[in-house]
Amino acid sequence: MNTSDRPSCAALSRRAALLGAAGLVAACGGHNWALGGPARGSALSAPSHEASWIGLQCDDPLGTLPGPIHLKVSGGTERDLGFACAAMRRVLEFFAGHGLTPDRRLRIEFKASVFLDLRRPMHRARADPTPSNGPPAHAERIVGMFHRDRRTVLMTTEASPWIRSYTYFGLPMSDEMFTAMLTHEISHALSKSLYAPPLLDPDADIRVQQEYVAFVVQLSTMDARLRADSLARFPASTHRFTSEADINAWALGLGPEAFGVKSYRHFADDGGGSVFLRRLFDGDFRPPKWLRYVY
Repeated sequence: MNTSDRPSCAALSRRAALLGAAGLVAACGGHNWALGGPARGSALSAPSHEASWIGLQCDDPLGTLPGPIHLKVSGGTERDLGFACAAMRRVLEFFAGHGLTPDRRLRIEFKASVFLDLRRPMHRARADPTPSNGPPAHAERIVGMFHRDRRTVLMTTEASPWIRSYTYFGLPMSDEMFTAMLTHEISHALSKSLYAPPLLDPDADIRVQQEYVAFVVQLSTMDARLRADSLARFPASTHRFTSEADINAWALGLGPEAFGVKSYRHFADDGGGSVFLRRLFDGDFRPPKWLRYVY
């Protein structure tokens, strides 16, 4: 089938919904995936009222992952779906390489804009729906986030003019950078199942551990050239954790991107960091208490 003759992902979504059929296949964003009708008997929490969800099965061209990769997706462009599959593979391959098997259940809702409710503590942050007359006064526009109450990644669509003008690690937006940012949010969602139960208490503040993991996954799986350019913006002489005590909320609050670079370097200096990752998930590492609630 020629590209010009290929039905769009949106068209396939509508067709699957009408037919209730699985197995419709397309190529989106350069990645093969299969589209199915709404999943029945899903253990996931109920979707938001405004979202229309489809099932998405991503390919595994290297054959390195056990079983198929399934996603539930709402909204987004054809390219968004391709980026979602690429990011999901990166996260699963990273964890598999460290002997970790997270819960694969995931939903991604692509939106024209995502806003963070600033009235809530950061470790219990929620995204605000955007009213028709614009964002509420207490909200801040963000690229994306993992909404843990809804077990859903909320992500700005790649078609947004705003996202295309966004800079990250001091670099302009690109397809690879967008995929890396989506990888970060997906790693938040999937790694949730790896934490020891006491760390998952609704009042537990594990933002430092969560951001360490998400940045490590993001930078470890990023295109090597883009990773080098990102790290170069933060000289190693001044952007490196000198001890585990440096991994704290103060460092995160001073600058998330700098914290991410330091986390990646700490992980890389640890020879791949599998041992430290397990300490994070098991609760054997905790940030210094007197710095935990700085911001």
